[in-house]
Amino acid sequence: MLITCLSCLGRLGGGDSEFVEFDLGRYARDMFWTQVKTTLMSFVLLLGLLVFPSPASAEVFDQITTPGDGWDVTFHPTNQNYGFFAHHRNSVFGCFYRVDPDGAGPIEQGDGCFNGGYTLDIGGRVGQRSSVWVTSDGNTAYIPRNYGLGETDLGADYGDSLIAKVDISDADPNNWSVTGTANFAADMQYHSNSIMVDDVLWTTASTGVLKFDTTTQTASIYSKTMWSQYAPVYYADGKIWSVSNLGQLVCVDVSADAFCSHGNFVDGVGGQFQNGNFPLVEYRNPDGSFGGFCSRTTCIRTNGLVDTDGDMTNPMSSIPGGYGLWKEYGLYYVTDQHQVITNQPLATTQTYSCWDYTTQAACAGFTSAIHDNPGSAYTIVQDPWNSNCFWSNADSRVIGAWEFSNGNGFAASGGECDITSATSTVTLTYDPQGGTGEPGDQTGNAASNVTVSTTVPTRDGYTFLGWNTQADGNGTSYTGGSTYTLPNSGTDTLYAQWTPVTTETPDTTVPTETTVPTETTVPTETTVPTETTVPTETTVPTETTVTTVPSGSVGLVYDAQGGTGAPGDETGNASSDVSVSSTEPTREGYTFVGWNTEPDGSGTTYTAEDILTLPLTGVTRLYAMWKPVTDTGSSTQTTVPGSSGTGQQLPSTGTSNTTELFILAAAIGALLALTLRRRTT
Repeated sequence: MLITCLSCLGRLGGGDSEFVEFDLGRYARDMFWTQVKTTLMSFVLLLGLLVFPSPASAEVFDQITTPGDGWDVTFHPTNQNYGFFAHHRNSVFGCFYRVDPDGAGPIEQGDGCFNGGYTLDIGGRVGQRSSVWVTSDGNTAYIPRNYGLGETDLGADYGDSLIAKVDISDADPNNWSVTGTANFAADMQYHSNSIMVDDVLWTTASTGVLKFDTTTQTASIYSKTMWSQYAPVYYADGKIWSVSNLGQLVCVDVSADAFCSHGNFVDGVGGQFQNGNFPLVEYRNPDGSFGGFCSRTTCIRTNGLVDTDGDMTNPMSSIPGGYGLWKEYGLYYVTDQHQVITNQPLATTQTYSCWDYTTQAACAGFTSAIHDNPGSAYTIVQDPWNSNCFWSNADSRVIGAWEFSNGNGFAASGGECDITSATSTVTLTYDPQGGTGEPGDQTGNAASNVTVSTTVPTRDGYTFLGWNTQADGNGTSYTGGSTYTLPNSGTDTLYAQWTPVTTETPDTTVPTETTVPTETTVPTETTVPTETTVPTETTVPTETTVTTVPSGSVGLVYDAQGGTGAPGDETGNASSDVSVSSTEPTREGYTFVGWNTEPDGSGTTYTAEDILTLPLTGVTRLYAMWKPVTDTGSSTQTTVPGSSGTGQQLPSTGTSNTTELFILAAAIGALLALTLRRRTT
C-alpha cells in the first residue's frame, strides 16, 4: 500500500506523463490531496505524542501552620515563588514558599524563613495589620514595626516608628539577612495597615499620614489629626486615602506631594462618614473606575462629597452576619475583576460574601456560605499571578489558598486552589488619530492596573486634550498618570482627542498706499467676454479640473479619474474635519475601490465616512481608485494597468504542491528512521 502510494507521489511530483495523462479532473485531484494531507497530519500528530512528554500536573497549595500569625498576605513583585507576612506574636520575619517545585528546588512548600529551625529575627515584634513590602527590584523587604518600643506597654499611644530592612536578593531565603533599620517621621499606629506604592511606604500616625521613600531613604509626614489607632491607608487614582479623627475622608495627592484640594476637599479633608466604628471598602463604578469609599452606613465620592442620592450602591450595608472585631481588623481589597470578598475578621466561623461592582449584584460563580475552614481569617487577598486564587492568613496561624468558584462554598474544605497557572498577558495601545509621537504599548497581567503614559503626541494645527476609550470621544476619558485597568484578554486602545487651533482671520484689505495703480489694470476690452467666463461659484462636472470651492476658501475635491458621478466638492474652515462622501462614481469595465490623495494610489487611502482634515489653504484632492473587472474563471495570469499607473497581478487559480510535498517527504523520512530504529533494536 505504501509502495503504491509512494509511486503515485513520485509520478505526481516529478512530472511523469503517465500520471498526468490520466484524466481525474480538478475535483478528484483536490480530493486526493485532501486525503493525503489528512493522513500525513495524523501521522505527524502521532509521532509528536510518541516523542514529546505531556505537561506537568497542577500544583495545589496545601494549608500550612506558621509559628505566629500576621495580618496581610503580600507577594514578591517579580518572583511568584514567595509570599510574605510579618508576625505580630513574635519577632520572626514571616514568609512562605509559594510553589512546591516537585522536589527540584532548595526549599519545600511552606518552608522559608520560619520552618525547619530557621528564623530571621527583625529585632522586635510588629503590631496588628503590619505587612512585608518588597521593593520593585526584588532585593529588599521592608517591615514597619508598629507594635511599640516597650513591647509590653499596650497603652493608648503605643506604636513604633522603626522599619526593619531585610536583604532578600539571594534565591535561597536561608541566606537572607537583616541589614538595618529606617524610621518613619512619627510612630505608626498599632492597628493601622501599611502599603507600598512605587517603592514608597505609606501608613498613618495619630498625628498624620506617614511617608517613607525607600529610594532616597527619607521620611516625611502630612500633618493631620487621624482616627486614633485605627486609621487605615489605601491607594487609588494616584492618591493616598485615610480617615481623620472626626471620621472624615482624608486625601493626599501623590503627584502634587500635598493634601488634596480638588472638589469638596479642603486641606485634604472631605465628607464625613456617619459611623466612626467601621471598616472601609474602595468603591468602583459600574465601568470599573474608582468611585470613592464606603463604610457600612455612608459612601463618599472621589470629590469628597457624601453620596446622598443613593447613586453609589453600598456593598457593605447588605453583608449578612456580624463583623466581630471589624473596627480593628476590617480591611477589604477590590479584586482585578472589580469585585470585593468580605468576611468577619477573627470570627471562628466566617461568613464569606462577594459583591460585583460591574453588575451591582452578588458575584457570579461565588457560593456564599459559612465555614470554619480557615477559622479566624483576617483578610482575603487575591493572588497576583492567578486571579482565581485567594489567600488567607488567620489568627489560628494557618495560611491557605482558596478557589473563588468552589461549588461547596468559598474557603470550604476541598476548595484549595491550583496556584501554578498564570494569568495571560494583555496590552494597552495608543492611537494618535492623525498625530505622531504617541506612547508605546503597555503590557501587564489580565485585569491588572497600569498608569496611563504621560507622553503627549503632537499634531499640526491641533491641541491634544487627552485620551478616550472611543475614537469619537464618547467613552471614558483618561489623562497621563491616571490608572487604567487592563482587559481580561486581548488588547485595549486609547484614542487621542484633538481640538483645532483657532486663529483670528488676518485683515486681508490691501492698504491704500499699496493699491495697484489704475494704469496697470487690464483694459476692459481685453477681458474675457462674460458669456465665456466660468463663474467662480458655478458647479463644473467633476470629470474636469475646475472646482466649485469659492476663492479664498478651503475644500475637498473629488477626481473621478475617467469615471462619472463623483461626489460634489465640499468646503469648510481651515484645518476642520469633514467626512468622506459615501457617493461612489462609476466607470465602465472597472470597480470602484476607494479614494486616494495621489493619482497613482501611493498616498493616503480613504473610504466612505472616513474623517479627512481640510488644509490650511487651498483644496485637498481625492482621486478615484479603480480595479479592472476580470473574468475569475480564467487560469491565465494577466497584468492589467490600473488607474494608479501600476499593474495589478491577477491571482492564479492553481495551487502549488511544493509545500505539501516537502511536509510529506519529511514525515516519510521520520517514519523510515523510526522503522530502522526498531529493526536495530
